[in-house]
Amino acid sequence: MTRSSSYSFGQCARIALSMGWSDFSLQYRSTALGMVWVFLKPALKFVVLYEVFNTLLGTNIRQYPLYLFSGIIFWEHFSVTTSQCVGILLQKQRLIQRIPFPRIVLMWSVGWTSFIVLGIHMAILLLATLILGSGISPRILFVSAAMLQMTALALGVGMILAAYSLRYRDIGHAWQIALQLLFWLTPVFYRPRLLESRIDDLIRYQPLSILLREVRTLLVYTDRSLDDSLWTIVLVSVFTAVVLACGIGLYQYRSRYFLHEY
Repeated sequence: MTRSSSYSFGQCARIALSMGWSDFSLQYRSTALGMVWVFLKPALKFVVLYEVFNTLLGTNIRQYPLYLFSGIIFWEHFSVTTSQCVGILLQKQRLIQRIPFPRIVLMWSVGWTSFIVLGIHMAILLLATLILGSGISPRILFVSAAMLQMTALALGVGMILAAYSLRYRDIGHAWQIALQLLFWLTPVFYRPRLLESRIDDLIRYQPLSILLREVRTLLVYTDRSLDDSLWTIVLVSVFTAVVLACGIGLYQYRSRYFLHEY
C-alpha cells in the first residue's frame, strides 16, 4: 500500500480538488432545492440584518446594502471554513483509518469547497454593484487577492484548531461560541466609528475588520484612494501567510497522532 509520505504535491493537489468538488456536489445533490441553498443562507441573513439595522445604521453608511452583503459573504466564508476544518477529521474518520494519505489534503479540500462558494457569492455581489449603481472599476482585479487572503486566514486558523480537535473534542463547541462573539466584534453590519465604544480600536484593527475594509474599498467605495488599500493588501498578505504557515506546520506535526486519538 502506498505510504502517505510518497504522495507528490501534484497528487495531493489533485486529490484535494477532486475531494472538495465531490463534497460540494454531494452536499446539495440530494436536497429538494439543490444549489439554491448556496444563495439562500446569505440571502436570508442579509434580509434579516437589513430590516433590523437599516433604520438604525443604514442612513449613516453609504451604499448600505452593498456594505452589508459584502460583510456577510466574507464573514460566512471565514465562519464556515474554520468550522468545517474543525469537524472534518471526525467526518472522515473511516477514510483516515483505512487509507494512508497526507492528512493536509483534507484541509485543502475544505478550502477549495469554501472558495467555490465564495466565488459564487462574489459573482452575486458584483452583479449587485452594477444594479445599485456603484459601478465596476479596474481595482476589481485586486479582489481576488482579498479572496485568497480570507481563505488563507480561515485555513490557517482552521488548521490550528483542527490540530487538536481530536484530542480535545470540546474545541468544536467552544469555537462556535467564539464565532458568535467574533461576529459582533466584526463590522459586518455596522461601521466601527459609529459605536464610540471602549473596544473601538479592537474592532477596527482585528484582521477580519481590516480585510472587510479592504474589500469594501475595492468594490463598494471606489471613490476612495487606492494607495492605502495597496499597502493593506501587502501587509495583510504577509500576516495571512504567516497564519497559514503556522497552521500548516502545527497541523502537519499533530497529524501523526490522529489515528491514536480516535
